[in-house]
Amino acid sequence: MRIDNIAWDIEPDIVKRFLPPRSLPPDHPQPIHICIDRHDGRTKDYMYIEVASQAAAKRILQTRQNVPMPGGKATGGRTRVVTISQVTHRELLCELRPGSKAELIWLLELCEAALSTDPAPSPATPVLGRLRHQAAVSAGKRVHYIKYRQSPFHALMSIMSKLRGPESPAYWDVFYVASGAIALLATSLKSGGPDRSTDDQLLQHMSSLFDTCFGRRIAPVPHDQSP
Repeated sequence: MRIDNIAWDIEPDIVKRFLPPRSLPPDHPQPIHICIDRHDGRTKDYMYIEVASQAAAKRILQTRQNVPMPGGKATGGRTRVVTISQVTHRELLCELRPGSKAELIWLLELCEAALSTDPAPSPATPVLGRLRHQAAVSAGKRVHYIKYRQSPFHALMSIMSKLRGPESPAYWDVFYVASGAIALLATSLKSGGPDRSTDDQLLQHMSSLFDTCFGRRIAPVPHDQSP
């Protein structure tokens, strides 16, 4: 389903609270897809959700059509009346599919910018390699457009949730970018950045999805230990 006219600082938890109970499939790793411009991080004015059943979709249309949905912290929760429509799964895939390897590198840069306004590169780590260095070059320059700190990570997880295994054209590019994003989160947590609780939950969620997609787990770095 597609939801239009959303706030530019919308967050997944706001969407969950807005929807009727049991609207989302409980076993889906990433049923909420908040779309962002992968170049500058701006939230688009529409998003997608995957619902539990046709009955759930009908209930959403009956009870949430043309209803105000709250925004996030940046707008003080200001509401916007949203319109909701049923769309094909193909439309969702077309929205989420990376257009190029560059788009994924930009997304990693956005993850970097979201966690720190300091554009100076951090020490390279084995899982980041060249992509990590490229991301560091422009990290921090786009943070102005990121109104919800975790949005680039959620955008990456939306892409990950639609991978079809190694036959997916972007499989290995997503693997390396997701590895880098997880390392960024772990490093941020270790350095005592803001929103530690939220970032820790995000790290666990992303690591679990990584394991599902690629059949291997990246162990999060303990907060109180050195590498």
